[in-house]
Amino acid sequence: MRTSLLGIGLTLGIAAAIATSSGCGGDDSNGNNGEGTDGGSDSGGGGGTDSGGGTDSGGDAGPKIGGNAILTSLSTTVNIGGTPTPVRVLRPVVGFSAIGAVHHQYSDGQTFGCSADHFDVGQNLGSDSNAGNIKITKYSSANFLNGQKAPEEINCAIVTNSGLSLYQCGYGPLESGKPGQVSINTPYPGSADLVKNNQVIHVEIAGGSDVGAIDTAADLVAVGSPQVTEDLATIKYDPAKDMTLHLTCPGDACGYVTAVNVVANQNTPDTFDQPSPTSGAITCTFLDSSQPIVVKKEAIAAMFGSDAAIKSVQTSVVSFGLPIAKSDANGNSISFVAGGGVLGVAPR
Repeated sequence: MRTSLLGIGLTLGIAAAIATSSGCGGDDSNGNNGEGTDGGSDSGGGGGTDSGGGTDSGGDAGPKIGGNAILTSLSTTVNIGGTPTPVRVLRPVVGFSAIGAVHHQYSDGQTFGCSADHFDVGQNLGSDSNAGNIKITKYSSANFLNGQKAPEEINCAIVTNSGLSLYQCGYGPLESGKPGQVSINTPYPGSADLVKNNQVIHVEIAGGSDVGAIDTAADLVAVGSPQVTEDLATIKYDPAKDMTLHLTCPGDACGYVTAVNVVANQNTPDTFDQPSPTSGAITCTFLDSSQPIVVKKEAIAAMFGSDAAIKSVQTSVVSFGLPIAKSDANGNSISFVAGGGVLGVAPR
C-alpha cells in the first residue's frame, strides 16, 4: 500500500462488500507491502477485502477481473513550520486484480466486516491488472494550500517499480504515460469543500489488456464527510481489546457505506509516509453509519503480528455514497464510490 508524503493514505477494499471487485497492494522501495516513497495512490489491496467468488457471466475459462475506482476527500492535521495545520487532501484509490486473487491473514468472513494482514520484509499482494489510464473529473475546483489553483482532472496509470506494476495518480494530464508532476498529495486548506454531498463525480476507464473501457457518466454520486468522536491522533489499538469508533454526520450526509482503514508501520507519526521494513493493515466496511463501528481485537492482533518495531498507527474513516458497479464488454466488474472522511496518525 502507499501513503502520502503528508502521512495521508487510504487503502480500501470495497470489493465484495459492494460488488465482485478487489485491488492490489503497493510496495515500498524494499519491495514489501509497506509505505511507498512516491506518494502514489493506494491500490486498494494491502488490507483490502477479498473479492470473493463473483459470477462469471461469460462462461469462459479463467478468472474475471474486479477492481475499485474510488475518490475520497480526507481532512487531517499536519505540522507545517512547527504549527499544527488543518488540511484536506483529495485521494483516489484505484486497483484491479483477478477475482479471488487476494487472501488475508485475518477475515471475519462477513460481506460487510473486517480483514487484516501483517507484512514482513519482501511481502506484497502482487501487481495490478491493467485497465489502461483512469481519469477522474468533476470534483470541486479549489486552490491548494500554497495558493496554486489545482488542476481540474486527476489521471492514474500503471507504474512499474521493484518488479511490481501498480496504479499511481497525479493531477493534470499524464506525461509520457505517467502521472503528472503535481503530486496527488498536495494539500488544500482544511476548509476546502472538494467532494460535496450529492456531487456527481466522473470516472473514465480507458481500458487496457485486462479490463475494457468503462465510463461512469453521471451515475457516481458522492456524500459529505463524517466526523469521528475519538481523536485519531491519540487513539490506541490494543490486540487484547476491541476498538469502538463513533461517527456523526453533518445533516443527513452520511452515506450507504462506512469504511475504516488502519495502517501500522515502524515510523514515527511525523515520518509515517516513509518506507518501512514491515507494516500491517486492517480494512473494514460497514452499512449502518448510525451505529458505533467495532474493529475486533483479532483484526488488531493480525495487523500487529508479533512486530514489536511498529511505532505508529494511521486511521482513516470514510463515508461513501451509493456504490455503483459497471462491467466492461468481457464481464469484468468494477466498483465506483465517492465520499469524504477524516484521518489521523497516532503513536502506538
